Amino acid sequence: MIKSMTGFATLNGTHGDFEWSWELKSVNNKGLDIRLRVPDWITGLENDIRSILKSKISRGSLQLNLRLSKVACGDEHHLDDQKLQMYLSLIKLVEAEAQTHQVGLAPMTAGEIISKCGSADQNLNEENVLKLKSSLLLQLEPLIEALIEMRNREGINLQNIMSAHLQMISDLTKNAEEISKQRISDHESELKKAIAKQISQEIDPDRLAQEIALIIVKSDVTEEIDRLKSHIVAASDLLKHDGPVGRRLDFMMQEFNREVNTLCSKSNHKTLTAIGLDMKVAIDQMREQVQNVE
Repeated sequence: MIKSMTGFATLNGTHGDFEWSWELKSVNNKGLDIRLRVPDWITGLENDIRSILKSKISRGSLQLNLRLSKVACGDEHHLDDQKLQMYLSLIKLVEAEAQTHQVGLAPMTAGEIISKCGSADQNLNEENVLKLKSSLLLQLEPLIEALIEMRNREGINLQNIMSAHLQMISDLTKNAEEISKQRISDHESELKKAIAKQISQEIDPDRLAQEIALIIVKSDVTEEIDRLKSHIVAASDLLKHDGPVGRRLDFMMQEFNREVNTLCSKSNHKTLTAIGLDMKVAIDQMREQVQNVE
């Protein structure tokens, strides 16, 4: 089954005095690119998240945001005023530098600032931090599964669209094969007319046959059509394959284009050239969809 690289998933959770929300989204990419925004005071969390994501997803640009905050419980949670002022000043410096370089930044929430400047990490001992980390990682699994489920649904739609494009390419290839056979008699008739305009005497049948044979050799597209048929079968098999096939399909689209370009250059026939151009359109449309396949 084809898998898309496009997906989105969210989950909320709690542990003790903490509450959080996950947001994971995925778009197409040549490889696997993971960008994380998680609390840095939970030791090893980022590395563990990266390892889990790599084990579940092979391709795509992933962006994961974890918003973690401590639930207000009386006077238990206090802000470190000195740390808060220093952090706000740093935020202003970063925003000013980002504007200078025309880089857009997502605004930080109050909860995120509190998590950086509050006493949450100071009140938690190592054992409690590990328990919090375990709870977070335990919920990461269903979050990824929700993303994968959405990518699979998108993949089904992609598969249907690409199958339709591939069928169009197959039909056009059959038409090209029929026209290429008819083209021989068309060339013979055109050559007779051309020669008749230049000479008044009767045309030597043997010479005419030689000229026609030469034209046929130079403009023969049998190999291109045979390779197109082979590529169609291979692409059809890939669409049914259960696993990442995006790179192979992308390479297949390049091979399709190469054969059709050669067919058009050798065509020397109005109808066959028109078929070739229609094939190029169908191939380009299919390739656009292939870019989203894992």
